[in-house]
Amino acid sequence: MKYSTETFTRQISWLRALKLETWLRLSSTLSSMGQGTQRLGVSLEEQQRMVRDLKKSSSAIRQLLQSYENELEWRLEEAMFLDWIEEGSMYDQHTRH
Repeated sequence: MKYSTETFTRQISWLRALKLETWLRLSSTLSSMGQGTQRLGVSLEEQQRMVRDLKKSSSAIRQLLQSYENELEWRLEEAMFLDWIEEGSMYDQHTRH
């Protein structure tokens, strides 16, 4: 199960980095968006469109992350099951002799 553990560790590290990067980008976007809309006099309709677009994007990201999370959970369960089977077969070999 060594390969699986290394794979999960890399994937979790990647997700943590993605979380930080997303947070930094969103913080920057919100800050500049607030300043930009006040200075440029962006219309209420344009601001509403920006909010709708952001909601669509965040929904798509949540769905993608949920799918990825489900896949990782399935792979973890599969790895644990295979490890359990391997332990069981080793036990059977020892008891047969």
